[in-house]
Amino acid sequence: MSRSSAFLLLRALPILLLVPGHAVADPPAYQGSWGTYGSGPGQFTGPVGIAVTSDGSVLVSDGGSRVQRFTPNGQYIGEFGPYGTGPGEFNNPAGIAQDGSGNLYVTDALNQRVQKFSSGGAFLLSWGSMGTGDGQFELPRGIAVGPNGHVYVADWNLDRVYEFTDAGVLVRTIGQFGYGLGDLGGPSGVVVAPLGDLFVSEDLNHRIQHFDSSGNPIALIDLDTIVPRGTGPTQPFGIALSPGGHLLVTDYSNHRVIELTGDGQFVQVWGSLGAGAGQMNYPLGIAIGADGGIYVADHMNARIDKFGALPTPATHSSWGKLKKHYR
Repeated sequence: MSRSSAFLLLRALPILLLVPGHAVADPPAYQGSWGTYGSGPGQFTGPVGIAVTSDGSVLVSDGGSRVQRFTPNGQYIGEFGPYGTGPGEFNNPAGIAQDGSGNLYVTDALNQRVQKFSSGGAFLLSWGSMGTGDGQFELPRGIAVGPNGHVYVADWNLDRVYEFTDAGVLVRTIGQFGYGLGDLGGPSGVVVAPLGDLFVSEDLNHRIQHFDSSGNPIALIDLDTIVPRGTGPTQPFGIALSPGGHLLVTDYSNHRVIELTGDGQFVQVWGSLGAGAGQMNYPLGIAIGADGGIYVADHMNARIDKFGALPTPATHSSWGKLKKHYR
């Protein structure tokens, strides 16, 4: 069955959702933006992925050909990866992640591969090829490194998340196209919790899915049900985990960021369409520094937006009751 025809069956399929609890918080303080449209140092043609490294540097995948490095306040440091298909070259770099040794991993989306670099941006190795077989890619996007050093890659087109060793050896494949628990629909982002649990943002299914460290599905978070509606359905892309255990998810078509508790309950949204302070235009990647500072790749505004740390939650919550629900 094709993806388009399968979507016609969505209204007839039961899904699991989390009944929202109640949490109280204020949005993080807007601290400024940096970047203008262009291809020069410190400029952007369309930032996609973002990561904060162990030394506090901010890495941004931009346009079709490079990863730029900045200080936490947006001062340009350098870049790596010209356009191309060779080692260390890019064709639409997307997700960025760092392992415990400082090595960097970048999903090279239209070259259908993952590239590994030293902390300074020197090419080390790559893996992957175009295809639908085990360990192959069609459109790799989100990437994360777990506490075991394994690398997790979300392939939007193949509706799966791969787990690899840091040398690119396939460990397991998680998910397949569908709407049920354990299925995926357009996975765009992935983040790994300290104990190894995975949270995957599903663009086409408008939800977040929680897996244990072995790739077994635990629960679905139906964003269209628990998040106040924007101008259209929620379309999650980037996902990050705060030091306090909350999930932050970019909702690109509604130009905002969604905050959830680590157990899947809605807290708040912030952001709106525009180019003003705290506004966004198709936010994609999101990252959180060790100090809790939040960085958003504001794609169509060609800039990075910076926010302060999340306030300490006033309440704590736990998994809501799971129940059957029909759209």
